[in-house]
Amino acid sequence: MQIEFRPEDYIEITCDLLAYPVFEEETAEFAALEALNRITNGAVQSVLSSGEFKPEIYQTCRIFKPVGLKARYLLLVGAGKKSQFNPSRLRETTGVAVRNAKSIGGKTVAFLCRGDHAAKLASRLATEGVIYANYEFDIYKTRNKDQRDIDSFWVLFEPNISGEDVRESIRRGIIVGETTNFSRTLANEPANILTPSQFAERALQISTRVGLSARIMDREEMEKLGMNALLAVSRGSEESPKMIVLQIPKEQEKKQTPMPLYAFVGKGITFDSGGISIKPSDKMEYCTVQFAAKSVEEHSSSSAHENEQWSTTEFWR
Repeated sequence: MQIEFRPEDYIEITCDLLAYPVFEEETAEFAALEALNRITNGAVQSVLSSGEFKPEIYQTCRIFKPVGLKARYLLLVGAGKKSQFNPSRLRETTGVAVRNAKSIGGKTVAFLCRGDHAAKLASRLATEGVIYANYEFDIYKTRNKDQRDIDSFWVLFEPNISGEDVRESIRRGIIVGETTNFSRTLANEPANILTPSQFAERALQISTRVGLSARIMDREEMEKLGMNALLAVSRGSEESPKMIVLQIPKEQEKKQTPMPLYAFVGKGITFDSGGISIKPSDKMEYCTVQFAAKSVEEHSSSSAHENEQWSTTEFWR
């Protein structure tokens, strides 16, 4: 999926779906909505006055072939109260727009960032939102697999802004979004597939991709270091335990401004069998959630290094 900043006015954007957030305080007489209402020949006022669309948080109204716009659909997205439109809501509103576009088979989506957030922050949040919403864990689905991924997502703004700053924020948002989805995939994998050894292999792959040094410790090395508590947990499994250490290479540390050492320590149990005799069978699949801490460390290490935020960083599991 391509995520880009488009400097054009939303009126000129040709796409499958144009998403326009609307706040609860706004009516068709508000300056911004008045312009959109005029362009669409009163369509906005019509759906607001009829009650077909209420701009409550995450509510939507889709208008087909809106007059005056080049978009195939205009999607009005409820943004709730403007005073409560925090970064999380902006990110989630973007996700609402993307999922709506996927439901109609849309491939190109334009999202107009509105609210009081700075353009740099808004563009990063919108980027993360679209990547999260476009995610599907369907690796093992073999029948009726519906491929409805978004091909292009365009970030729009109403006032003139610095395109260079926005593009850099989008780059950072892509890194955070993709590594978060990587973590989600790891946490979603069944325990018989993603064993400690398999996880170590995937850690090596991602460390090679982003330029981190990786060290994998096996049972013998952990015994020498006296890691008895960790080894005791794995004693009940046939799978061999692994300790994974990811670190920014020494030569790269020297090129960056000296900063304190940051270390993330994450527990990773690929299947939580503790108390298995008293656990109900319902929702047994959630026993893999214990693994999430480990996958988050993987995400943190790669995204931090790619964003060049820290100088010396070690990640222990």
